[in-house]
Amino acid sequence: MRGMEPEHQPEEEVLSRDKARRLAEDHRGKPDPFPDIRPSLLSAEHIKHYVLETGAVAPFYEKGGRHSRLKMATYEGRIGERAYRYNKEGNLEGLDFEDELAIEANSIVFVECDLDFRLPSYLALRFNLQIRHVHRGLLLGTGPLVDPGYWGKLCIPLHNLTDRDYSIQKDDGLIWVEFTKTTGHQQGRPPLDPPDKKGGYWDIKEFIEKASSPRSGIGERVPIRSSISRVRREAESAARSAKKAQRWVFGIGIGTAIVGAATVVALVFALIVVIQTTYTPLDKRIDELVAENEDLRGKLRRLEQKGVNLQEDTSR
Repeated sequence: MRGMEPEHQPEEEVLSRDKARRLAEDHRGKPDPFPDIRPSLLSAEHIKHYVLETGAVAPFYEKGGRHSRLKMATYEGRIGERAYRYNKEGNLEGLDFEDELAIEANSIVFVECDLDFRLPSYLALRFNLQIRHVHRGLLLGTGPLVDPGYWGKLCIPLHNLTDRDYSIQKDDGLIWVEFTKTTGHQQGRPPLDPPDKKGGYWDIKEFIEKASSPRSGIGERVPIRSSISRVRREAESAARSAKKAQRWVFGIGIGTAIVGAATVVALVFALIVVIQTTYTPLDKRIDELVAENEDLRGKLRRLEQKGVNLQEDTSR
């Protein structure tokens, strides 16, 4: 049909990383180039205006047909060059990948976005995981806010909640980014750019290491891993122990019933270990609630007794 955009139209890069960096450095500290655009969620047209004028996002593409990165009010981000995870030993390790990133079942992987951000002091952004990844069992924190003046990469934690490995192609869309023009600047006066660190935050490994520390990057780091994988490993270990017990019992000729009992005991023991590890803090609260319940029941009995005595007195 005439007027419809071709489905497989090739995308076109209209702003490279190098050009965007030069634009952003030249624009630093300058006033809003489009004061007539009101503070609000920006549409595609206004996103393009600001990006090409300030270098806020790079690389920036147009066209692409149905797979265009620029939608009505969002811009698409994809997987960058780096990804990290904590291994079984609790060490942070980089993942090697080329065209496809594999996320193991029940795991957390930290992914770099392929976009460079150099936001002026009047633009903020939020990003969310593309909905098809959500429907397939991936999880990302809801709508993180990136403050105006931010320069650097985005670190995106991906949680695979399924029991199967999940793969994302590098040319697949990962997140949708929306841009909001903020309020508060007086016309005619250049806004102050917030200070940044060493020219920006370009290494997502710093984000991960800071997040794994008890407070602001200080103290012993705690590995950020999925608890589901730990429970799964303990269950698998229990199952292996049960199988060993089964082979041993059959070896000495004891019946199937005892084999089944050994299997159940091993699995129950593993479950008890997991529950005690995870929910031990609830024991104290449960005891407190039981004591409070007994106290309330005692008060209720005393009130009922007073009511009975009062009725006896009035009847006389």
